[in-house]
Amino acid sequence: MLLGFAVTGLGLANIFPVAVARAGALAGPSGVAAASTLGYGGMLVGPPVIGFLADWFSLPVALTTVAVLAAVAALWGTRHGMRHRAAPSEQAYSGGPGSAGAPWEATHRTERPPWPLDSCTPPHT
Repeated sequence: MLLGFAVTGLGLANIFPVAVARAGALAGPSGVAAASTLGYGGMLVGPPVIGFLADWFSLPVALTTVAVLAAVAALWGTRHGMRHRAAPSEQAYSGGPGSAGAPWEATHRTERPPWPLDSCTPPHT
């Protein structure tokens, strides 16, 4: 039984990076911020809550509650999640969502972004 909880924990741990990447793809930087805040907030609040539940009921009940809440969140996300929307930069290159798009070189910046101290350095010769 303890092995089952360990496997569940390993599976849930892999979801966070995927969720943050998906939030960034859907909502940009504000989506990454929201997903990170919820994720790290859960890491801070989750263990004490699990401890209180284990103290009030039992450890299997507390950990099963975590698995059930994760399943509810997954179901809620699939039913109420956002549809994929292309970022404005994606739409400019690809013609909008659903089109074939441009090659990688056309959609990704290849030159060096401006550096704040460039105005203080002599020009490159």
